[in-house]
Amino acid sequence: MNIESRSCLIVFIKSINKFKSLYKYGMVYYVSKSNNYVIMYVNTDNLDEIKHSISQLNFVSSVTISSYKKIYNQLSMKDKVDVSLKKS
Repeated sequence: MNIESRSCLIVFIKSINKFKSLYKYGMVYYVSKSNNYVIMYVNTDNLDEIKHSISQLNFVSSVTISSYKKIYNQLSMKDKVDVSLKKS
């Protein structure tokens, strides 16, 4: 069983009525009806192509790639921080 790597896209849309056409590009995870955005997961291999094709749709205002992978994870660095505090 192959597990494909996925990336998160945040798609800002002008009209909430047409978000169902995004299902053909990837998995729609969350739809905000009040703020008009969609969070969806797509294959990382085709990320640039999918982002470009989604941004060309007439009901889409902008598409951004989630920066979750770039966020500093404090829990993984906890041991290193504790060691430095014990030395002083």
